[in-house]
Amino acid sequence: MRKGVLIVLLACILFLPIISSASIDSEIQKITSYAEDYETGNINYPKLLVYTSSAREKMNDFLGATDKEMGGILKQQQIQSVLGEPAERTKWVWVEGWEHEVKLDNDVPNWRKIIFDGKKIQIRLNAYPSILVKTDFKTEEEKAEFQEKAFKELDKEQFTEEDVIYRLNIEISFKKPQDQLNIAGRINEIQTLAQEFNSDPSNENAEELAKAGVDAEKLFWNYFDQSSQKCDSLMSSIFGSENKRETQNLLVQEIDFYSGENFQAIARLEMCDDCESNWINLDMWLDTRGKIKLPKDVKDSGKQYNLEEYASMDNEDFQSEIAVLLDQIKESLNEEDFGSALSDINKLRILNNAWNEKANNVWKELDQVYRLEEQSMTDEERQKLNEDYGWIKREQERRQEERDLMKQNYEERKQFYLDLFSGYDKKEFYYTQIQFEKRLVEEFVEFGQEICDNNQDDNQDGNIDCSDSQCGGKFCGKQTVSVTEENEISEKTIDLYCIAGVCQAKEEIVEEQVIVCGNHICESNETKENCAEDCSTCQVYNALNCSGKVIFSGVDSNNCPLEPICIEESSSCTVNEDCVKPLCGEVECIEGRCELTELTECTEAQCNEGGKKVLRCNTGEELVNSICENGMWRDLEV
Repeated sequence: MRKGVLIVLLACILFLPIISSASIDSEIQKITSYAEDYETGNINYPKLLVYTSSAREKMNDFLGATDKEMGGILKQQQIQSVLGEPAERTKWVWVEGWEHEVKLDNDVPNWRKIIFDGKKIQIRLNAYPSILVKTDFKTEEEKAEFQEKAFKELDKEQFTEEDVIYRLNIEISFKKPQDQLNIAGRINEIQTLAQEFNSDPSNENAEELAKAGVDAEKLFWNYFDQSSQKCDSLMSSIFGSENKRETQNLLVQEIDFYSGENFQAIARLEMCDDCESNWINLDMWLDTRGKIKLPKDVKDSGKQYNLEEYASMDNEDFQSEIAVLLDQIKESLNEEDFGSALSDINKLRILNNAWNEKANNVWKELDQVYRLEEQSMTDEERQKLNEDYGWIKREQERRQEERDLMKQNYEERKQFYLDLFSGYDKKEFYYTQIQFEKRLVEEFVEFGQEICDNNQDDNQDGNIDCSDSQCGGKFCGKQTVSVTEENEISEKTIDLYCIAGVCQAKEEIVEEQVIVCGNHICESNETKENCAEDCSTCQVYNALNCSGKVIFSGVDSNNCPLEPICIEESSSCTVNEDCVKPLCGEVECIEGRCELTELTECTEAQCNEGGKKVLRCNTGEELVNSICENGMWRDLEV
């Protein structure tokens, strides 16, 4: 008997997550339906807020949230069971009641998931970490006194990830109209300003160009945030796949350089082993989470370095100077002298960039060595070198030696930084970086212009056609290819471009998309057969003057929508049967109006909001005969 009870209990435990997950999905579907109603004008924004808030409360119920009067409190495991893997992790957590953040020893997850992406709005389901302390203050004076005391004694309080709670939030953001996100127009504007600056490099033209660049960057991030395209597809649509550069694999370290009571200094080290220019990027910033006001006028801020100032320094000098600067930064942070720390951080950036440039500019030294060798040749040796095209081999040897020296310098700098930060807590990760470069203005100073489709080294820099960096994204030839269209094979000539150093056809990125009929866009994976509503020419109907909800009455044999109908929201009646019974009460027809007469225990919803029942006719038409409103089916008497 005990064994039987145990089996029943285990079965209940195993099925609970499935039921909870299905219930959550149902509420998310409701939110999607409400969002679609808002975009089509069936409901206004206040109604959308009310409906989504109700859906959030139900999700909290399904997840087993506590303290619902405080918005519903959940733990990490409850959130993860629904939202899956977190978007990111952080050590900074908001303390409710103290009204500021604290830094934990270990990072905790937060979630940010898009559940609706329409033309007007985007809806996200969020869950951010926080810690709850006393909040039941009787007066504002009591609250202010508590917060002041808590802030002074902050270092005495040790919170852990066990103290972290979550609240499920629904975030609705409005999209900017597409005409305000004209990326191509902004790029053309920058090109015009760049050409003006090139012909007249005045301070005024430089400021105009810099301002346009900053504005374009902000616009791009808005465009990127609103787009549902994958990153590489989006970049190709903006810059063109022919302007794609070599894919690079980077090693990145985010280093916890120094932690204070209310701030953190984070260093970021980026290294690329297979990049053409072996640069190492080193940056550092202070994260105060708004608790500390950092000085604005910082010494050496925005200063550009002059390589001549560092011409006499060798690798040991750079290493020693960088180590000294890091010690000075740490000492300034320990004394909370943020002005001095920020000034030294700027010096650190300048010093690292100067070391990068000097380590990569080995060609100057090699040119001098080879020039001296040529000067020491006899006339006979020089004549033999020219007759045998020996200068080509000699140039190839020089360039190979240049690459070897650059690589050697890079490995030495890389090992220095890895050893320098070896004792710090850090996050280390690898990622693939895809770069796009669209040249707006070109001017050839050091070498002449390279023609990219003649198989010659026009500017005599040792690089032919696509091997020359000038040719990135440029036309390099044509190619005849076989194409299959409607089961017929034919030949066509296509243009080739220099892409990542190779003469090749432009890449066409095709994304696998879920077929969604009804968005009036015949997408690449849609046809008249599988989505005639989008890919057929359908009748366009005039807007209806309707105080209720507008829906299409069905679809025809081509999946085109039938004439729209207006479903009036009316509470008038003649008998009780005319009134729609709510889920949580009894309703009667009193003096010609449907009135709620009694609250009862809520019954289970019959359907998901926005659902429809259809009748399939012999003619191929499908007519909507019922829609789901407030969890109940409403008969349309079709």
